[in-house]
Amino acid sequence: MNTTVRTLLRGAVAASIALGAMLSASPARAAASCFVGFDDFDALNGMWADARATFTYETGYADGHLVPCEEAEGSCWTYRQYCEGLQQNANYINVEDESGYGHYHLSFTNPGFTGCGFVDPGDGQGPGTAKLIGGACGIPNWPAEPRKLQSHVADQWIKVWNGTNESFPRPFRMSTITVGDMPIQLWYRRFSDGQWFVYESLAANTIHTLFMDYSTEVFFKAASEDAVGPYTIWNFEVTALS
Repeated sequence: MNTTVRTLLRGAVAASIALGAMLSASPARAAASCFVGFDDFDALNGMWADARATFTYETGYADGHLVPCEEAEGSCWTYRQYCEGLQQNANYINVEDESGYGHYHLSFTNPGFTGCGFVDPGDGQGPGTAKLIGGACGIPNWPAEPRKLQSHVADQWIKVWNGTNESFPRPFRMSTITVGDMPIQLWYRRFSDGQWFVYESLAANTIHTLFMDYSTEVFFKAASEDAVGPYTIWNFEVTALS
């Protein structure tokens, strides 16, 4: 990411919350907004291996079937969520690795996945994390399971953009983001003039309300360059320019 222009944003309005509150039901939202919680069934089901082992994979189509990106006949995507109510031809919110690791993680939040190891359903897309079901470890419906985003490492950039053609992203703004147990920095490129803005440190375990102009792309990673381990994002909400 080119970060030659640096302008500090106004501070975020934040409400500290308990971890349990992060996982509670989402409040009612306006029709033009979209809540991205990394557990949309169609988004997960539309990704190679549906992040069944938590790894996300760039995915495309070949002969009408989902395949890893290197086998695809056209464009690829990672986590791409359809958002009803955003403007025409800009109904897809994309979340991608931008650091060259080739993946990030959509980790399961149900404790039933702890200690069950892996299981292969034999569908050609490899093994996934097994879940305790009825007292025994078995094959869950992976795309239907609640998730959270976790980075591969603390300095991994994750990119969010709107639309289906990355060369022509559609304007949107991120209105809230719920940060897990490590502070993050968040950058966005303003749609009107391409200038970069930054929240230098968004506190951990907090829902942040963001004062963001319409943008073409948003990036985030750990706030501290000395941070170790993955950071966590529980969810975010966006609106699109009508």
